[in-house]
Amino acid sequence: MFVLAIVGRGAMGMGDVKVGCFAGCALGLTNGFLSLLFGFAAGGLFALVVLVLRLRHGKDVVPLTPFIAGGFEVTPMELPHYQELTFGLRVTNGKATVAYSGDTAPTPRLAELARDADVFLCEATLAQSEPPEERGHLSADEAVEAFEASGARRLVVIHRPDELPLDPGVERARDWLELEL
Repeated sequence: MFVLAIVGRGAMGMGDVKVGCFAGCALGLTNGFLSLLFGFAAGGLFALVVLVLRLRHGKDVVPLTPFIAGGFEVTPMELPHYQELTFGLRVTNGKATVAYSGDTAPTPRLAELARDADVFLCEATLAQSEPPEERGHLSADEAVEAFEASGARRLVVIHRPDELPLDPGVERARDWLELEL
């Protein structure tokens, strides 16, 4: 665990190492390992139940933990999209960061998701804003507003129908687009 905490840079904290050492000393190596495995599984099962059954109140945010996938730290963030459960993602390798909005209504969480990212991939499906009670997508102006509030370095608008124009200074995603980070 100590090696994973040092080498993994964010995969596991030193608090996890201390808990693992305590469990190993108090319970023995086999039982300590089994208790940690059970703890991880129980935490994951609890999170899955909360997400699937939507055991939360009103517009509370479901707390999600960053995880490591393919050497990248991935941080999911719940975003509003009508009555559906949707997430934006913040992905980093420690040197470059990409934020991805997914489908979302306007929310201050977009600026948090894309804070200082190298690239912010933000949807802008609508020609104009929807009524407040029926929110699930952004207009181009709302995507630009979230981008400006985030401090991200580059905005690429995604999920935008070709027939809807964009201001000349706003970059639109296209098939086979490759971004250099």
